[in-house]
Amino acid sequence: MKINIIGFKGAGKSTIGRLLSESLSIPFFDLDGVIEELYEARKGTRKTFREIYLESESTFRSFETEALSKVPCDAVVSVGGATPLYHKLSGKVVLIETEKEELYKRIMANGVPAFFDKHKPRESFERLYEERMPIFREKADFMVSNDGTPEETAISIQLALKRQ
Repeated sequence: MKINIIGFKGAGKSTIGRLLSESLSIPFFDLDGVIEELYEARKGTRKTFREIYLESESTFRSFETEALSKVPCDAVVSVGGATPLYHKLSGKVVLIETEKEELYKRIMANGVPAFFDKHKPRESFERLYEERMPIFREKADFMVSNDGTPEETAISIQLALKRQ
C-alpha cells in the first residue's frame, strides 16, 4: 500500500515518513529528493528542489508529476507541501497536523522559503496556511497530530492504518 504523508511545510513529514517506512519495512521516498534526482538525470546538473522551483514553477510541477509516477505502490511518500493542491494521490493520504505557531518557527528557522513574500513572511505564511489546510483536511483519509515525538506520531499513523 502507498502511504502519502501530507502537511504544511515544517510539519515533520519526512522525519515521520522515514520512521513509518522503517517500522512497516517498506521503502521511503521524499518526493522533493526524487524531483532533484530526475532533474539531475534530465538536465545534467544538480539543483535543490527550491532552486528548481525558483527557476520555473511549471518545470518543478512537471518533475513533480513524473516523480509521483516513479514511486512504487508499496512505499511511504513524503510529498511536498503544495503537491496535494496539484495532484490526486493514490493510496492512503495521511495529514500531519502541527500547531500553527510551531510550524512558523520551524519554517523561519531555515530562512524565508521561496514561496513566501520575503518582505512579508508572516503574512505569506498566514495566507498559505488558511488556504491550504482546509484542502489538506479534505484530501486526507485521516489526520494525525504531531504534538509528541516523531516516533509517537509514526506509531499513531500505524494504529490509524490498522483501523482503516
